[in-house]
Amino acid sequence: METSSSSLPSPDDVAVVDVALRGRGLVACRDLPAGHVVLVDLPALLVPAPDASHGVCAACLKRLDPSKGEQPLPCPGCWSNAAKRLPVLFCSRECLDARAGRPSFHTPAVCRALQSVAFFGGDGSGGSSESDLPDADAACSLRFVVTLAALRAEAAAGAETAALFGALSPMAAPETAVARLGARELALRAGAAVASAGGGGAVQPLTPTEVGAWLAVEEANGFAALGSSSSSSPSSSVPRVRGTCFYPRAYFFNHDCLPNVARFDDLDAEGGYNGGTAAALEAAMAASAASPASSRRTALVAVTLHAVPRGEELCLSYTPLRWGRAERAGRLAACYGFACRCARCLGELEAFGGGDGSPPSFSPLDEEMAAAIGAAASWARAPGFATEAQVEEVLGAAMRLATEAAAAGASASAPSPTTTTSAAPAEIGYIRTFLAKYSCPATRKGSGGAGEGEEEEEQEEEEECGGTLAPVGPSRYQCNSCGFS
Repeated sequence: METSSSSLPSPDDVAVVDVALRGRGLVACRDLPAGHVVLVDLPALLVPAPDASHGVCAACLKRLDPSKGEQPLPCPGCWSNAAKRLPVLFCSRECLDARAGRPSFHTPAVCRALQSVAFFGGDGSGGSSESDLPDADAACSLRFVVTLAALRAEAAAGAETAALFGALSPMAAPETAVARLGARELALRAGAAVASAGGGGAVQPLTPTEVGAWLAVEEANGFAALGSSSSSSPSSSVPRVRGTCFYPRAYFFNHDCLPNVARFDDLDAEGGYNGGTAAALEAAMAASAASPASSRRTALVAVTLHAVPRGEELCLSYTPLRWGRAERAGRLAACYGFACRCARCLGELEAFGGGDGSPPSFSPLDEEMAAAIGAAASWARAPGFATEAQVEEVLGAAMRLATEAAAAGASASAPSPTTTTSAAPAEIGYIRTFLAKYSCPATRKGSGGAGEGEEEEEQEEEEECGGTLAPVGPSRYQCNSCGFS
């Protein structure tokens, strides 16, 4: 397993410590310059997104491009299944051969389990029907649960699989609104897969409680594996989100709406994207005995945005920098289970009040936040996953959590354990300068649906990139999402 090859460029750069009101986090052990690579990490577990399975390698998430003469290799076990419910393809013989010996990707047990579940239409095309999962998020969650069930069935017989669970178990996260919704239904759908994974043996299925706990881990600690805009454009058949990676060190990064670290990856290894960190990545992995090209593609590289003094916590942003306070609060409450009270949130609350110019209160901040919370758990509204009353209950709980920081205000004396806090509000001028410097200004073409009465043809719309600009060389900044520099 590759978790042992995950390494820090220098063991003296950062340390894992207990951070007040945040749990464990990464803190700088010395003064770090801007553009410094503080972490290179390899996934302990990688779960491809079902709706991207037709176009990415199941082992390294590289985009499969037949136009370049690349011939994807199908998994023999999955391909022999008459239903072909979930295509499992590999970009090379190296990745195909790795499936039998690396539990963090696609073992025979996982293969059997995946083929016992109808993720999409019976032809494997990704089409939808009334009996299918409601959307890609639900399908991805089910694949994650099925993969864990299959791996657990193997764990008793294999030390390597047991070690994998050892790497994942510390990632326990508080139950969130999204994790609670649909846990029972996902547990039922995964039950048959557990039996398939265990070869028909007496394997205990995952209970709804266990599924809810793992879904919380997926929400809080899973990193969405994003293809660059250049290789996964809206016109491409491959979605930008290729899958979910679980990193044994990077999951220690806590959130801040004014982050000092940006995360890079380079799934397609095409050069320019992530090119600024390529040298650091090569140097960090050179000492590893197991660092094939497929491993390098899934590596996470964390780079400082600006100089970080010794003792300061290193944080990522769990949301796009340009999101408003309401959108950020909704996503953080629903998906991560906390109310953010970082310097930016406090500064914006101090300057703008409750969102409409009024003082903060326990009432919802505004409709934007309600929409953000609803979107985060939209898949659970499908029949069979949760009743409307259950959906409203958990969304209401998320809303109350999201408004906690506003209700308490910047002068609250005792923030709750579900609140992340900073020392003092940031000045609005500083926030605007920060966003102007580190938010990617690029836009990309997106497909917009035709309005009522318009011709039924796709219209291209400009949409913000949403990425973060980070220093990757002398006087050079690069977006970690689209590669803009």
